[in-house]
Amino acid sequence: KVWKIEDGEEEFTLEGHTDTVFCIAVTPDGARIVSGSYDKNLKIWSIEDKQEMFTLSNHSDRVLALAVSPDSEHVLSASKDETIKYWSLEKQISEFTLEGHGNSVLAVTFSKDGQRAVSCAYDNTIKVWDLRTKRQDFTLTYQADLSAACVTDDGTRVVVGLQSHDILVRNLERDVNHQLGSHAKTISSVETNADESLAISSSWDSTSAVWSVADGERLYNLEGHSNRVLCATFTPDSKWAVTGSFDNLIKVWNMSNGKMEFPLKGHTNSVVCVTASSDGKRLFSGGADNTIRVWNLAERKEEFALLDHLQPINCLLQTPSGEQLFSAADDKTIRVFNLEDRKEE
Repeated sequence: KVWKIEDGEEEFTLEGHTDTVFCIAVTPDGARIVSGSYDKNLKIWSIEDKQEMFTLSNHSDRVLALAVSPDSEHVLSASKDETIKYWSLEKQISEFTLEGHGNSVLAVTFSKDGQRAVSCAYDNTIKVWDLRTKRQDFTLTYQADLSAACVTDDGTRVVVGLQSHDILVRNLERDVNHQLGSHAKTISSVETNADESLAISSSWDSTSAVWSVADGERLYNLEGHSNRVLCATFTPDSKWAVTGSFDNLIKVWNMSNGKMEFPLKGHTNSVVCVTASSDGKRLFSGGADNTIRVWNLAERKEEFALLDHLQPINCLLQTPSGEQLFSAADDKTIRVFNLEDRKEE
């Protein structure tokens, strides 16, 4: 679904997948949405026309991650079928498949120049691919399974959470590995801030941690949730970190001292995903209570809830302009909201 942020009215719904929509991406030119689903397909949608343009079918199992090239013309998709596919949006075909992983691929991204790809999989490996030769550049192997991974936007570093509960940063250009530290239980997510100087990890041990990417220093332990922390992010200015938990709460943390500034209460089930608006004034959260909630960070309160999904929310994403909000859920839909007037078009 696409939502309008100012008042929370649904703008339109994109329907067509036959199973959970697990991941979505917006092309850098803001013209198209790409969605990946448990139905093994990718769908390309026109934002202007509010309808499906075409379907890309070639995976043999669930699509778990997507990336769009800097020129908006190609897409990488990662799948449970252990492959990454490189798609041409102009030709509407898979131009080639990157094979070599031995388990589900959980993350993929383009390098800034669009000539390389980085993938992370549950086979304990990270692979760097040359998209011009369609071959692996190299493989990094870890001693424990990956549970979460985040590739920096320029494709030069990877932050990984391991099943051993350790957090590592790997510099792919200099082959330098920093061990940041560890959690006491499974790592749910890892993410970097806007300038990629900080990383935040969330864990089933009810805590999050903020790390320096450059030297691996653990800057803050964020303690205060009473159950598993499922997601964490930064505001664009890195003034705040935000965590969402199985305890139904969102907590906002001050990055100048690591202290919890205020909680946000409203969800009636686990908080699955959180993202800040491009101007840093609002926070969006998606929950297992089937709702998306919009929060005013300055006033520290909920502005409104978006109640249109019928099943839990998996991810939230904004257009580059910040005018629209996209949500993907277990109910097989993508909902699109315009964030200016909350009116469905």
